[in-house]
Amino acid sequence: ATPLSGLRQHAGVGMSVASGTSLWSPRQWPTWVGVSCCWLLARLPIRAHPTIGRLVGRCLRLVLPRRARIAESNIELAFPDLSGSERAALVVAVFDSLGISVLEMVSVFFGAIDRFRPHFHIRNAEALRRAESEGRGVILAGTHIGPLELSAALLASQIPFDNVYRPSRNKVVDRLMLAARERRYGQVLPVRSLSAVIRRVRAGKIVWFAVDQDMGHAGSVFVPLMGVESATITSVSKLARRTGAAVVFMSQFRDASALKWQLELEVVEGYPTADPKADAIRLNALVEREIREHPEQLYWVHRRFKSLRGGKRREYQTCR
Repeated sequence: ATPLSGLRQHAGVGMSVASGTSLWSPRQWPTWVGVSCCWLLARLPIRAHPTIGRLVGRCLRLVLPRRARIAESNIELAFPDLSGSERAALVVAVFDSLGISVLEMVSVFFGAIDRFRPHFHIRNAEALRRAESEGRGVILAGTHIGPLELSAALLASQIPFDNVYRPSRNKVVDRLMLAARERRYGQVLPVRSLSAVIRRVRAGKIVWFAVDQDMGHAGSVFVPLMGVESATITSVSKLARRTGAAVVFMSQFRDASALKWQLELEVVEGYPTADPKADAIRLNALVEREIREHPEQLYWVHRRFKSLRGGKRREYQTCR
């Protein structure tokens, strides 16, 4: 296997379907250098992940200062009682965890995940199987916490499901991610294609759907998350009500020093209700529970609190 193997599963290997721009143009060469480095990182032994992952995380914090500032601002909003030194330590821990997530992600992209199986435990898998057996479709509500990419890939190898994802702006990265996910999952559905999600759920399939990101004002309600009024999607509530699907909450975390990974599945009982806002509060409570248990493993580099009431946006660089 090489970095190119993911692309071989697509027609027109050398061209980007979306833009017509060659994936091999000089402007993409730095990306290919990075891809080659990732291919090498995917070959690291698992025992090296904590040490090398933290090193990767420290490098990311240096080369992505904007993301570091976003993480700092998010943590200040979510944990106002922490001292400045405690927040700084949490930011370091967040990037340490992100570095380990990078190693897990490249392992998924380049096919080296079987070695994780002895260290990986799924708790309450029967809940997902039972929901699937009812034949009414399942929405697998997920969060961007810890070993998301690895956990999802390992779960899908036992209980197949579809994946909803947001395309990357970088065409090379997007093609590689798409190729990897098409190998791992039943179907890969663009996040904006709700009609495709509805069709798959109505066909009785399991579809993974992120519930923890700020997708803007449209289709969102403002409800608390970590004490912050947050734009929260109502898509899952509306999809479940429209299709009759069961909703299963998926959470995951790692104990890197002990080389242990755990994924937990939980049926969200009595969901949805007739009130999308109440449903959003319910899902946010589940997300917040996971954040408080493993605060360093959330992807705080996302602008989770960017949307404000009244169509306004939070300016992260001035958020202090």
